[in-house]
Amino acid sequence: MKYGCLAIILIGVCVLAYAALKAWDNFGEIYNTHF
Repeated sequence: MKYGCLAIILIGVCVLAYAALKAWDNFGEIYNTHF
């Protein structure tokens, strides 16, 4: 059970990091286009 929780946390962190990276990428494109 311990490893199951660890896996869920790890996947959650990966998903959050990926989402943050995509958002930062989109922000960079918007920033470059408008400024």
